[in-house]
Amino acid sequence: MSGTWISLPLSLNVTAAAFLARSPVVRTLTVVALCSASLARADWSLRLEDAAALPVTAPQTSYYGLGISGSATAAFELVPSLELEAGLGYTFLDAADSSPLAQPGSALTLSLGLRVKRPSKGATLVPFFELLGGYVRTGPSNRPEVLAGAGLLIRLGHDVPVLAGPSVHALYIPRLANEPEFTTRDVAVLTFGLSLELEPRPARAPERLTP
Repeated sequence: MSGTWISLPLSLNVTAAAFLARSPVVRTLTVVALCSASLARADWSLRLEDAAALPVTAPQTSYYGLGISGSATAAFELVPSLELEAGLGYTFLDAADSSPLAQPGSALTLSLGLRVKRPSKGATLVPFFELLGGYVRTGPSNRPEVLAGAGLLIRLGHDVPVLAGPSVHALYIPRLANEPEFTTRDVAVLTFGLSLELEPRPARAPERLTP
């Protein structure tokens, strides 16, 4: 069965191309496609962290005691010493006996940022510093957050794609407005814990054997 082809005048084709080029939707999709293609080719890693958490600002220091914090972060290499990061984290603070609040404290974070580090390929010790920002849910409140951290990763063997080591982070949550039930304050929480990083090896084309 033969197909039917419809030929449009050149002027209509040029007009349609110009319209699509000016369309914000087309531009956005083009940028997303280019970024997705770049990230698909980039080296990436997954980092899991488990830590103890401690509030360091008043009145949270009298409301909450020691807590726990955990996070999962995906990192995409932009250049060997710089990575783009996206992370999901949760912090839980146990209520102190003297706290006037009935509930413990919690923070659910969604963060995006950058990490500066020593290039990890072939390295045994990889120090890093990262700065992220994003969204945090604390009880009934939705607020922005800033997360800064540093650590030292140690490769667990020669040519092993697994690293682990200590890390410390500072989470800062600014006050935006009071809740109907209580007065909110700026919050700062320090975490001290252990990071475990996995470096999946990128797929490589098989080497050709020279006869």
